Amino acid sequence: MAADAEPLEMILHLPLLYEDKNVPYMFVPSKRALGWACGLSRTIITSSVTSKEGSQLKQQIQSLPSLVAL
Repeated sequence: MAADAEPLEMILHLPLLYEDKNVPYMFVPSKRALGWACGLSRTIITSSVTSKEGSQLKQQIQSLPSLVAL
């Protein structure tokens, strides 16, 4: 989620939902950086990463939070 989303209230309810469902989440400094990280030329305020059971990407997805510099 982008920390510079305006109004921030658009996304402030999401952390409560994620915590309730035990879903990891993180804030990034800017919506421009989030869009770029998703391969888009526009700004975005949220994104998600999903995988199916048995997916080869599952282990990489689970390691993402440890790769992000906070």
